[in-house]
Amino acid sequence: MDGRQISVYKPYEKDGNRLEYPESYYEPTSSELARAHTATSKRLESQYEGPLKTKAIREKEERQRKAKWPTTKIRIKFSDRSIIQSEFNSVDQIGRVYDFVKLALDDKYINEDFLLYQSPPRIEFKVTEQKSLIDLGLAPSSILMIKFANESLNATNSKAPLKGSLVESADSLPTPPSFDTPMVEQKEKKKVETEDKKEKKIPKWLLKGLKK
Repeated sequence: MDGRQISVYKPYEKDGNRLEYPESYYEPTSSELARAHTATSKRLESQYEGPLKTKAIREKEERQRKAKWPTTKIRIKFSDRSIIQSEFNSVDQIGRVYDFVKLALDDKYINEDFLLYQSPPRIEFKVTEQKSLIDLGLAPSSILMIKFANESLNATNSKAPLKGSLVESADSLPTPPSFDTPMVEQKEKKKVETEDKKEKKIPKWLLKGLKK
């Protein structure tokens, strides 16, 4: 497809014999929240503090980033959780990703309008965006969701409108573990330990009062 290497992944299919995750598994830990906050802060810093830096500093930082991440892996996730993936030059504009998606769509859907975005927090990347993928904070890899103007294509029970040849070559995503696996148990343990530490922490002014 246009000489570009593409990977396609089928949506995960539920196993009736597999237990579901507990609701607590989906609650982020304090460390996960901290990492998300740091990533968002860095993106905002580049947007608002960038203009305050000298041209020489900006050019130096840009060269360093481009040298570190010459390519960017982009995954596009459809409403049924199907995924298409490919690599781009980090200096490419988002328009190249839009072109890639259009080439992957079945012929009868190729003229459908759509929008690529990240969430959470929701950040929309319009096809007219002039910044490079690396300047948009998408390098070295990112997952983008797709929303069609035709709402019927956004339903979770609507199959991704991909070319038949791509659907046939799709691989299965790794099956997530059941909630009794060590990975989930470890996450639950960390959450409990963090909550216990918060509960045991006593303000200094209260400690002074107790010592009197």
